[in-house]
Amino acid sequence: MSIVPGMSDVSSATPQPVISVEMQNTIRRLYSQARDLRVEVNRLKRQQVTNMETMRDIFLDTCRQLRVSNITEVSVQVNVVMIEPCI
Repeated sequence: MSIVPGMSDVSSATPQPVISVEMQNTIRRLYSQARDLRVEVNRLKRQQVTNMETMRDIFLDTCRQLRVSNITEVSVQVNVVMIEPCI
């Protein structure tokens, strides 16, 4: 009875694949790179949410400032218009 590499017994129904050490190291490196990419994607997602919230706050502040500025400008214009006919 001879043992074939990758098989524990000649009578085994399913032969086991033989993976070289180089292939195993490549697979480990790829798994590690995939894990690193997932971590980076999650970090970028969190950063994107933070940026979105910051931009929303800046936009809302700008809208408020424009509203206040516009109200002040309209108020000044109304006062000027009302005063001019009196002069």
